[in-house]
Amino acid sequence: KKSSYWTLIGVSTLRVIRSFAFSFVLSILLGTIAGKFLLFRQFLSFPMGIIKATPVISFILLAIFWFKTNSVPVFIGVLMTLPVMTGGVIAGIQHIDKKLDDMCTIYGLNVSEKFFSFYVPSVAPYVVNSSLTSFSLTWKVVVASEVIALPQRSIGFALQTAKVQLETADVFAWTVSIVLVSFLLESLLSFALKHIGVAKISIRLPKKNDTVQPLNMNVQTDISIDNFTMSRGGKSLFNDFSIHFAAHSITAIIAPSGGGKTSLFDCIAGLLKPDSGSIVKQDGAISYLFQEPRLLPSLSVLENIALPLQKLFSSEKAKKRACYYLQKVGLSEKKTALSTELSGGEKQRAALARAFAYPSSVLLMDEAFQSQDIRLKTQLGKLFKSLLTEEPKTVVMVTHDIREAIELAERILVLDGTPLKIQLDEAVVKSNTDNEGNAVQLFTAGWELEKKIATILS
Repeated sequence: KKSSYWTLIGVSTLRVIRSFAFSFVLSILLGTIAGKFLLFRQFLSFPMGIIKATPVISFILLAIFWFKTNSVPVFIGVLMTLPVMTGGVIAGIQHIDKKLDDMCTIYGLNVSEKFFSFYVPSVAPYVVNSSLTSFSLTWKVVVASEVIALPQRSIGFALQTAKVQLETADVFAWTVSIVLVSFLLESLLSFALKHIGVAKISIRLPKKNDTVQPLNMNVQTDISIDNFTMSRGGKSLFNDFSIHFAAHSITAIIAPSGGGKTSLFDCIAGLLKPDSGSIVKQDGAISYLFQEPRLLPSLSVLENIALPLQKLFSSEKAKKRACYYLQKVGLSEKKTALSTELSGGEKQRAALARAFAYPSSVLLMDEAFQSQDIRLKTQLGKLFKSLLTEEPKTVVMVTHDIREAIELAERILVLDGTPLKIQLDEAVVKSNTDNEGNAVQLFTAGWELEKKIATILS
């Protein structure tokens, strides 16, 4: 009798596992397609709605006519849990952060790196929650199907037999067994889902005496934008717009919010295409400092910096280079921490380290320091200038802070109007001397330029 008990537990458990496995694989396939394609999602919503609305007993009775007795519980388990699990996958796909996806594209992450370091961690919480809910439901519907379909080797058959024979103690014992086995397997499943499938960079930190020198960037990239025309959402952003950014220059763009500056940057970076016109830049990769840090939350600080470098350097050299720039921005002690554990200022410093660790000849900065207080802005500005002296780049930055533009840039463009047009294109007076008279002259020139820009934008 003891052997029979464990045999029935084992056979029913295998049915639950088979049912859940089929449902899991099918939901991943259907949910991924539906999450990415609206038409398929709309098509899928009708049969899923029918499954949700129909009583499970109706499906069990129909399945008895269609399948062999032993197959009915597995089929019903798949059918009842499929809408729940597919819905979880769809929700996860739809909540993938488009901004982080763009960051991965700009920094050249390949499909495998994107999948394991970004897509899987983004979708995983939704899949885990829906899977745990579905697994518990699978046990209930599989046993219920066994009670009605009566496959002889099953917990459901034993329950039905106990009911017919009025064996209340046996019914209670089988119920307790179902709960305990379900709890045990659900705990194992929870552990597996939360710890399997997320790839990590294999970190072996460089030795303390290892040093990395900045790359000698011989590539000098200038950017020519000619007859650039673009509309978004029915609004004309640019019309026959032309501008040239010289190699190793630092240009600040000041313009009203929502005017189209970010769209221009996304076109330079290759994320968007203009309606017409051309953007020509010589060979050379692009780094991008966004309005927000855009660090991958599932990775450590070091992994965030090193991941884009994996295709360019050996794994060890990529880590050394990442460590070098984390040291430059003062985050050496935080390199093994998750990016979610950093403060706002630390996250932006990590993003700055990533932008310079990635060997690029062009750096785009889209209001990169806007969310920082004055003290942090000053620190980040000094870090930016210090790193730029080591690895010169062609820098184009967008900012609403006129003083920041005067402090960091060599040239200021003021854009205004709909579509945006150049209202001011002026060089910023700089000096390397500490002469007191020269300092006063520079302050006066900066003040006059600030007033001129404020007048245009008022």
